[in-house]
Amino acid sequence: MVWGLKAAAGEQALERVARLYEQLRPHLDERQRRVLLGAEASGLGHGGITAVAAATGAHPATVACGAREAAGGTLEASIGVGALLTVNPAHSCV
Repeated sequence: MVWGLKAAAGEQALERVARLYEQLRPHLDERQRRVLLGAEASGLGHGGITAVAAATGAHPATVACGAREAAGGTLEASIGVGALLTVNPAHSCV
């Protein structure tokens, strides 16, 4: 059993995360991958970082960094070319 996740629900959630990550990974840049993994881990609650890392093959530190970015960053996109992305420097992992 994954920490903090009920066995059946946890396994289903991790399979979903692994499939989603596999499908989206080729289309995302490094930061987008981190934020996706971090957001998924945060949604799983306690043990989510370790579980998402294990399910996707990502390093736990990468997932944790993404969780901080997802929680503390702000996305400001302008219409058209040149989207502006602002992340709180205190939460930046790069």
